[in-house]
Amino acid sequence: WPGYFDQLRTQNISLIRRLYSMTTFRSDLISADYLQHIQDDMDMIREQGFKIVLRFAYTFNEPEPHLDAPLDVVLSHIDQLAPILQQNADIIAVMEGGFIGRWGEWHTSSNALANPDDMRTILFKLLDALPKSRMVAIRYQQAKKDIYGTNEPISAAQAFDQSNRSRTGHHNDCFVAAEDDWGTYWPLDDASLNAQKDYLNQENKYLPQEGETCNCNPPGSDCSNATEELERMRWSALNKDYIACVLDSWVSQGCYNEIARRLGYRFRLIRSEVPKSVPIDSTLAINFTIQNDGYATPYNTRDLELVLRSKVDNSVYRFKIDEDPRRWLPDDGEIEVEFSITIP
Repeated sequence: WPGYFDQLRTQNISLIRRLYSMTTFRSDLISADYLQHIQDDMDMIREQGFKIVLRFAYTFNEPEPHLDAPLDVVLSHIDQLAPILQQNADIIAVMEGGFIGRWGEWHTSSNALANPDDMRTILFKLLDALPKSRMVAIRYQQAKKDIYGTNEPISAAQAFDQSNRSRTGHHNDCFVAAEDDWGTYWPLDDASLNAQKDYLNQENKYLPQEGETCNCNPPGSDCSNATEELERMRWSALNKDYIACVLDSWVSQGCYNEIARRLGYRFRLIRSEVPKSVPIDSTLAINFTIQNDGYATPYNTRDLELVLRSKVDNSVYRFKIDEDPRRWLPDDGEIEVEFSITIP
């Protein structure tokens, strides 16, 4: 395992998608050994300095019928997992809805759970199990609209208010696979399709959008369209291992490195003004200008701090700055930040 993490580090990768198969617990509680196995994974991932995208499901590539678990079993499993989720929230970047249907992708449920009422029950249970600081990404944008009874995206005022709606993001596991991304979008007339993508464009100013490709679909999966879609839907993370034919086409067409650079946020310093010296007990005023060259923004809380370090004894002084980097959007162009502190 350490060698595996070392290999990822050489590729500048710090985020892992961790999928847990629960096929043996479709009608029973999760065993103590399996819960310990999950916690052991969390300990190792933290020790290695990585974060995870987390998902649980009852069926992956088993033959039909693709069996999941009844609602009461799902809810009891989330109760069992809640302490682990709380204890390890620091390494969970985002959790995927999971549990329902094949691959936990909220379709083909053998227990007919892929309906708004049951999806809402499971989603809200999962959001309650997580700390308020963490979000859940679900597979279909229409499912979120049905669960919350609105087609309106969250607004800047609603963002990060820790409501369930502000904590429900998106994952698309068939990016650029077809016109509908295999069920992600429906209906497919031009006006409806554009409205659905505009919805995600606005939602994902403040929410995670992640997933993977699943099908070769030139020219739709070619660089020209893929980069446009990644930027429009503000992607934060994308599986680098699946599917090879799409990822290889991005290499051959020359956009792979651009995509790797721009996934998530990428803050670039343009200019700054910092005094060379300030007397004790007086005001230190700093301003800087940055631009977000990424597709997205941070979706989890990130404090902005000024750190002063003594040249004499290496003492460190930290000052939290009243700024929220989650709102530094790529749309904003040059972003000016000004603040001042009193030197102790």
